[in-house]
Amino acid sequence: MNRLLRNSMVATVACAAALPAQETVGTLPYSATLTYGTGLINIPTAWVSPVNGEVWVSGSSRSIANNSFKYGSLRRTRDLTANIDAHFLGRFSVGGSIYSLRNEQIGLFGQALLVRAGEDSPLWLPSVAVGARAIGASARQDRLVTGTTRIRDALGAGAPGDGRISGAPTFYGVATKDIGTATTTLGVTVGYGTGLFRNDAGMDTLYNAHGGTSGVFGGVRFAKLFANGNAQLSVMVESDAWDVNAGVVAVIRHWQVGVLATELDEPGQAAAGGRLAGWTKYNVVLGYNGSIPAMLRGTRQRAELMELDLEAEALRREVAQRERRRVALEQEIARAQRQADATSSSLQGALQKRLEAEREAIKKASDRLDTVQKTGKPPEGR
Repeated sequence: MNRLLRNSMVATVACAAALPAQETVGTLPYSATLTYGTGLINIPTAWVSPVNGEVWVSGSSRSIANNSFKYGSLRRTRDLTANIDAHFLGRFSVGGSIYSLRNEQIGLFGQALLVRAGEDSPLWLPSVAVGARAIGASARQDRLVTGTTRIRDALGAGAPGDGRISGAPTFYGVATKDIGTATTTLGVTVGYGTGLFRNDAGMDTLYNAHGGTSGVFGGVRFAKLFANGNAQLSVMVESDAWDVNAGVVAVIRHWQVGVLATELDEPGQAAAGGRLAGWTKYNVVLGYNGSIPAMLRGTRQRAELMELDLEAEALRREVAQRERRRVALEQEIARAQRQADATSSSLQGALQKRLEAEREAIKKASDRLDTVQKTGKPPEGR
């Protein structure tokens, strides 16, 4: 691929952005980029999560040329980056990136969504956002954000401007339009940026073998949901104002994995002398996203469930203890009943004897009374 291909791609993206939407849909989520929060591969999109407090944490393993960190330095072929990106109120995103775990330089980034497509707006109107990158980082930063001195790798210490590229801070404006259905969308993005998107320290084609697009960037993403919405697959192609990049990203529930190829319009192997730029690179990005409020609710619910489990266990122990007491009481009552029955039987026998004696005495007295009443005189012997 060459400069004509890159410029044709940007023109195609711009034309696609002007097409009217076929259907207004909720945009499928965008995933983490190599370095700067959500977007495509290197470029931002005009998208902020509608879920307040949603966070992306990601890291990438990137192809880096030998000797690319400093002229004549230790040879190295891979580099690691890490970033975190948080979205708020459906309008704002802020985050920070560790550009290189070896370089240990940190830059902040942020974005504000000015227009959200579909919110009381014409169907053709895209989402529009403005943002900034590399805030607080060294102003002498290149587009691959791996250090402050880059072109010296190719030209040595005599490079114009000493190879120092003014990439920080970088400001940009971007528009994104998604068309399709609730499960399948085609997203088109176009934008313009300064700094990392435009500045090459006067290196011209030495900074990029086929030259840049003077800050214009764009890209296309096709995204589709699978597994009842639990998985999303995205295929992306972009021009980041310097190179053509492409990649595939899969998101399963909250986990993201992507394989991304950058500088596809450059040779397929590292240039002689260990230059950082000017050759195709293959990169891997891993990430996780979730909502902070949902995480806090989940933590609170887990704590409440733990408390309920502890209470349930205490109640089970109490029930078992009371059940043992109930059995003991029933046994004691049964013993007392048996003892009461034995005592009652003995007393009943004694009373029965007394009753029989009383009955005998009553009979004798009755017989005597009958005799007296019949004779009308006291019997002899009285």
